[in-house]
Amino acid sequence: MATKKKPSTDAQIIAKAKKNTPWLIPLLTDPTHGKTYLDWARAAEAGKPVTDQQVAAATYNWDITQVWNKNQAALFNLSLSNPGEYKSQLGEATASVDSAIQKSGLPVDTNKRQELIDDIFLKGWKATDPRIAELVGGTYDVTKVTSGTAQNLTDQMKSLARSYMIPLDQTTLNTWGQAISKGTSTIEDMTKYLKGQAAGLYPFMSGVIDSVTPETYFSPLKSLIQTNLEINPAAIDFNDPSGKWMNLAYYKDPKTGANVARSNSEAIKEMRTNPIYGYDTTQGAIDSAYALGSQIRSLTGHGA
Repeated sequence: MATKKKPSTDAQIIAKAKKNTPWLIPLLTDPTHGKTYLDWARAAEAGKPVTDQQVAAATYNWDITQVWNKNQAALFNLSLSNPGEYKSQLGEATASVDSAIQKSGLPVDTNKRQELIDDIFLKGWKATDPRIAELVGGTYDVTKVTSGTAQNLTDQMKSLARSYMIPLDQTTLNTWGQAISKGTSTIEDMTKYLKGQAAGLYPFMSGVIDSVTPETYFSPLKSLIQTNLEINPAAIDFNDPSGKWMNLAYYKDPKTGANVARSNSEAIKEMRTNPIYGYDTTQGAIDSAYALGSQIRSLTGHGA
C-alpha cells in the first residue's frame, strides 16, 4: 500500500514559491488572507486545484489588489501541478520582454524588467502581443537611451525641436517619448504641438509656418552670425537655454509685448555691440579697428 504523501508545511510552500513563483510571496505571506492561499496550495499539491468559483467566493470582499483573475488562478495551479509547463510559459514571457527591451534600446533595470515579466505573465498575454512593446515603451527615459528604436525616436524629437526652435526639457521629452513609444501618440502629433508652440513664439511667421520651419526661416541669420562672429555654424543653437542666439532672432516690443523679428542690420548691430557675443575679439573687429586707427593717423598727419 502506497504511503500517503505528507502535506507541505507553510514554510515549505513559501520556500518553493520563492524559487519558482515569487509573485505569490506577497499573497502567501499576507497577514489577513495568506492562510487561504496556503490552503489552496496544499489542495493543489494533492490534486485538487483551486476553482474559479473558489477564488470568486473567497476574494469577493477582499482588497482589490488581492483579487485574482482567471489566469492567475490557472498559473497558481499549474505551478504546483506541472512545474515544467509553468516554467516553459514563464520562459516565453521572459523572452518576449527581453526581446522588446533589446529592440527598444532602453536600459530597463532588473527590478523593472521583472515587473514587466510578471505583469504580462499574470495577464496571460501571448509572447507576440504588441502591448508588450507598449509596456516597455513606458519606461522611456531620454537620459538613458542608448540604441534601438528609442534612440531613433530621441533623435527625431530633438531634430524636430531644433527645426521649430522650441527648447524642450527632459520632462517634456520623456512625456512625448513614452507616449510615442507606447503608441498613444505619434511623431505627427508632436510636430503639430511644436508647430503650435512656434506659431505663438514667432507671430511674424504667420502664413508661412505651415510650410517653412523657423530653423529654415532663420537660416540667413545663422549665416550672418557665422560671418560676423567667425564661429562654426554648428555652435549656433537657437535652443540654447541662455537665449543668446534667440536674442538675435527677435526682440520683445516694449509697448505690445509681442515678439518682433530683427532685421539683418538690427541683428548685426546687436551682435557687435552686446559683449556676450565677443565680437571685439574676432579678427574682423581687430582688422576694422586697425584700419580705423590708420585712417585717423592719416587725417591727423601722423602717417599710416
